[in-house]
Formats: sequence, C-alpha cells, structure tokens
Amino acid sequence: MTLKAQTNSINNSILSTLLEADQAFVSGNELAQSLNISRVSIWSHLEKLKEAGFSFEAIRNRGYRIEKLPEKIHPDLLNIYLRSLNLDLPVIFFDTIDSTNSEAERQLSNKILPPLVVVSNQQTQGRGRHGRSWQSNDPGNLYLSFGFKSNFSPPLIKSFTPWIAAKLCDSLNQEFNIPIQIKWPNDLILHGKKISGMLAESRIDVDSTRDLIFGIGFNINGNPQNWPQELQAIATSLKAQTHQTQNINKMTASIIHSILSGYNQFLDNTWQTSLTNLWKKYDSLYDQYVKGFHGTEPIEGIAKGINEFGALKLLLNNGSVLLLDIGEISFSNPIKN
Repeated sequence: MTLKAQTNSINNSILSTLLEADQAFVSGNELAQSLNISRVSIWSHLEKLKEAGFSFEAIRNRGYRIEKLPEKIHPDLLNIYLRSLNLDLPVIFFDTIDSTNSEAERQLSNKILPPLVVVSNQQTQGRGRHGRSWQSNDPGNLYLSFGFKSNFSPPLIKSFTPWIAAKLCDSLNQEFNIPIQIKWPNDLILHGKKISGMLAESRIDVDSTRDLIFGIGFNINGNPQNWPQELQAIATSLKAQTHQTQNINKMTASIIHSILSGYNQFLDNTWQTSLTNLWKKYDSLYDQYVKGFHGTEPIEGIAKGINEFGALKLLLNNGSVLLLDIGEISFSNPIKN
C-alpha cells in the first residue's frame, strides 16, 4: 500500500495548516470550518497525532500550534514534505520490515511502476556491502530504498553509488548546513564517524541491468548509547553530533528528492562533469594515508580522490597510481579527521 493510501486526509490538512502557520496559533474553529468537521473531531485527531509523537500547545481563545514533531517517520508528515517538493512517486511505508531493499525488489516484481521508494522505521534483516548486516532497530533512524528499472551497463553501475553519495552529501550540506563528508566508496561521515551507508544491487540481463535497487541507511535521530559498543566506536547520529533533534520527515523528503534528481542526471549522462568536483569538495580521505587489502593482498598508499567513473585513485609508495573500483579494497585503518 502506497504512502498516499496510508495517510489520513484530515491529519494531512490539520498538519499542513499548522505547519504553514509556523509558530502562530490556529483556532480550533478555523480548523473545523476549513475541514467541515466539528471542533470535537479536531481535538480527537490531535489526540491521535499525540500518540504518534506530536506535541501541540493549546491555549484557550487562541487555538493550537505544533510544539514538537515526532522523532521518527510519520506517513502524514512525510507526505506533506514530499508534496512541498512536488514529488509524485509511489512511496511505500512500513513501521517494521525485513529489508527495504528486499521489499523494493518485491514491489518491482509486483509491477509497481518505478521509480518507487520503500521507507521503514526499522528493519529486521538490514544489510550492507559484502553481505554484512546493518544495525536497523533504532526507530529514530531512516531506512530507505529506491526501486528503478534501468538498462545501464554493468561497468557503469559501479559509478552510481559514488555519484549519489556526492550528490546527497552536497544537498545535505547546502540545505541543512551540517558538515557531512564522504568516505569512499559509499559512506557519509560526520566528525570522523559514520552516519550513513549505501548499497546498490542490480539484476542483470546479458549485458545490461534490468532492475536497480538503491538502499540507504541514515542515522538521524538514533541514540548511539543504545547501540552495540563496537558500533558506537565507529558510528554516530546527526542528533548525537548536533545535540538537536532533526526533522526526520523533512530530511527524508529532501533525501528522496536528491537521490531522484541524481538518478535522472545519471540517465541523462550529465553527472560525470560534476562528480569529481563534488567529491573533492567533501572527500574525507583526500591526501590521507590508507591501508587495507586488495583482494587478499595488503595494500597502502595516499588517497588522491576519484576519477570520473568513481574509482579511487591510490598513490602507491613507488609513485604509481592504482585505480580501485568499489569492492576492490577493504580498509583496515580508521579514518581520522
């Protein structure tokens, strides 16, 4: 069931009116008249929204205003922010799902027209690169996947994740003024700790992709103190780093918009001229000494950014430059910033 089918039209109208009013009060009578329902019904809807994490200030003879937004995805609120960006595509919401990537694949198989988006507050079987599990039980974080129909060549698809990472990093820096950086090939980091990871999966027919699933996990309002110790050492959330609760629904709409825009640029072949410049602007590895494994062979050198296809340029001790595609190196030293 898509997000539109899951949303409540009255909740949408109430929330839209209160959001547009910003910090001004809106009278219960005004809300009731605009929706052609009783003031008691308005109160009842507000009580239901409180159960979902909203908080409202109510003052006699003045009305209501939003005091606090929920710290997790709420379908009505997400729908409002998507509409504000003129985004009209199937968005399927779950409170809990096994894997948003798996569900996006299932939805494509069910003939839901792409591009489509699957969003969840929690995952029970989230996964990352190389089959690693992705800690996904914190409802304050975002778990989201796109389902695309595509006919990219398999070599080209390796460039998709670095491009989207650069595009998204730039968008978040510009819109939310948070100093997020990129760690090659698919991580976003803040103050040296991981806040987001991405995973692209594709089904291939002969020499081109048939389906492209792009998933992202983003630690937004999660509490790292509730995570395993080994994860706390390397990962964090926006809330923990900024000491502010983030508007996760607004940010999710922005992330969807940015990824969709990046995908369209990928289709139009207008991305390569921007990739290297954007990447260098936010590259956390640039000019840093890194070491790891190229297959089973140890490798070390100085990271020198990426080429126009997203391959890492590694300056070796002998002065030569080695180009590494995604999956060709695993880092064994922490990145310091």
